[in-house]
Amino acid sequence: MNSGRYLGSISAESHAKAVIDKLGWENETIGHWVHASRDWLLKYEPFKSINSSINGSRKRAFLEEKKKKEEEEMLAKKPTPEQPETETPEEADEIAKKKA
Repeated sequence: MNSGRYLGSISAESHAKAVIDKLGWENETIGHWVHASRDWLLKYEPFKSINSSINGSRKRAFLEEKKKKEEEEMLAKKPTPEQPETETPEEADEIAKKKA
């Protein structure tokens, strides 16, 4: 799914409206006019290079954010010494019995 960070991104509502508006009038649709203009522009330089550069930097930023979020989630799931990692409630009961 497109995160909306890239050039030429539009909302799902705008895209759906554009497609529905074309039903019955056209044999084919590219959806929203933004997509048609973007595709036409990307055939030519310097637009192609500029788009690649901007989207590349946005993709790197997205991947860095994703990696950081995954690391934070892993740290949150890591058990503390007071809270041993258990797989099932039965194992937790067994550990509690051993302590008693």
